Amino acid sequence: FNRVVGRNLVTVSDYKLPTFAVTISDFKDLQNGNYALNGNVKSFSDFAVEGATIKLSISAANSYVQHNYPNTVTTDANGNYRIVIPESFITANIPSKKSFKVTITATSVTGESQMASRKFSIGKQFYIVSTGATLIEASKSVNLNAKIKNINDEPIDGKIYYTLTN
Repeated sequence: FNRVVGRNLVTVSDYKLPTFAVTISDFKDLQNGNYALNGNVKSFSDFAVEGATIKLSISAANSYVQHNYPNTVTTDANGNYRIVIPESFITANIPSKKSFKVTITATSVTGESQMASRKFSIGKQFYIVSTGATLIEASKSVNLNAKIKNINDEPIDGKIYYTLTN
């Protein structure tokens, strides 16, 4: 008779639920050739995560190639962090400088790591989303239903001025 002998190795590990989250609040031009990225690290019970190491990487908005920023910072007693990034680092890695994705990795003192990503642009990179009529007759009044959105698809308050030309 045929005898089949086999062996399969299985690794069993504990799955740990994440205990904290990372947020990226804003990206500001410091007007001196540098940009500041601000954010926060908090536990799910809303306590600050102090002393977490923050690492940053950037990529072109639609690319998976990450460029790691060499400097790290740690969160303060309120869980806040601020990373100052020279414009030269951005332009060296994202030559168009128009839009890019920032990924923050926070590692707590216990070794747990969590990530957050957000898209940014240098300058005002907005787009207009219009719904409704695609063909407009110039001799009639029209209600143009349009919204202004940023690179993260979030609505922006503003006015749209338009002129119909023939």
